[in-house]
Amino acid sequence: LPLTDVHFIQRTHLQYNKYLNSLENDLQMKSKFGVVGPSPLNGLQNFDPTSSFPGDLMHDFYEGGCPLIIMAMLKEASSSRLITYNAIQSRTENFVYGNLDKSNKPPAIIVKHLNSDRIVGSAAQN
Repeated sequence: LPLTDVHFIQRTHLQYNKYLNSLENDLQMKSKFGVVGPSPLNGLQNFDPTSSFPGDLMHDFYEGGCPLIIMAMLKEASSSRLITYNAIQSRTENFVYGNLDKSNKPPAIIVKHLNSDRIVGSAAQN
């Protein structure tokens, strides 16, 4: 079957809410048309699980989105006193990677990266 003959009917927001209501009303039901429950991202402003499809991660990386998000999360963790910049550096320097990941081991995130808002590394590493 050629891909040009495959047609996809996109789920609407109304259908999604209907499936969620079905799940809430029948606790024995585990999923309804692939919906297993509310999206954890529903609380985000302007997020709609029927139209906010995920992007291509490699494009996001090359456009600089992923490193910015990682940096923002690390800075927030530090400002919330969950972890220090020195601890982030130590953990990234000393993390033990599995056999499949050793060849793509990213460089450590050092304190100067956190201060300059710049994470170095390739797409496979980050």
